[in-house]
Amino acid sequence: MTLLKVALLLEINFWSFLILLMQEEGPVMKIVHWLKMIMQKKSGYLAALILVWSAVGFLIGMVLGRIIWMLQLM
Repeated sequence: MTLLKVALLLEINFWSFLILLMQEEGPVMKIVHWLKMIMQKKSGYLAALILVWSAVGFLIGMVLGRIIWMLQLM
């Protein structure tokens, strides 16, 4: 089997898998529908808001930590 055939086989398998995931009854759409149901409730919206802001705070802390660490090396 040549390298070209292997690459084509991998590409076909990748797109077939991705198409299965993105179908209307696929797992991605089920998760999207579930998240829509959760977000319609006030408690779900608040939980998502807390999760997003905690992720933002974590990333800012990581960036600031890296900057402080780099400044200490100078």
